[in-house]
Amino acid sequence: MLSILMYLFERYITVESIMPEPEALTDELSQAGFRARDIEAAFRWLAELEENRGTYVNPKTLPQQSIRIYTLAEQQALGANNLDFLHFLYSHQLINQATRELIIDRALAMGHKQIDEEDFRWITLFVLSSQALEQQVPEWMEQLIFMDHRSETLH
Repeated sequence: MLSILMYLFERYITVESIMPEPEALTDELSQAGFRARDIEAAFRWLAELEENRGTYVNPKTLPQQSIRIYTLAEQQALGANNLDFLHFLYSHQLINQATRELIIDRALAMGHKQIDEEDFRWITLFVLSSQALEQQVPEWMEQLIFMDHRSETLH
């Protein structure tokens, strides 16, 4: 499913292009070699993401006083490095509580027992791009997502 989301992101979200109607898109994805059930799962994942699109609030306008306690299932699925990455984004006020919860929700919706770090960053980018105030994802957002947050300082 993630490979379908990446395909859509690269073809339609990162460029000024209009996404085709679902039937045409399903045909395109099938011709690209994706399985029907994976396409349906990706469409469901995107629909659920779209339902939560309005949750974006400028993170700098919210107090950063909450502490997020992760369940054991969340800790196991996300892993320490992904949780550290979320904390990095949150502590630098790049995401707010609602966006953090949406990232967690969409990551867990992938249905994996453990979420790979690179996959988690892609999921984060998908969520942030859906929450972006502009049509296109700012280039800095992509660079931020894929930098090594453990060794770099944000200025």
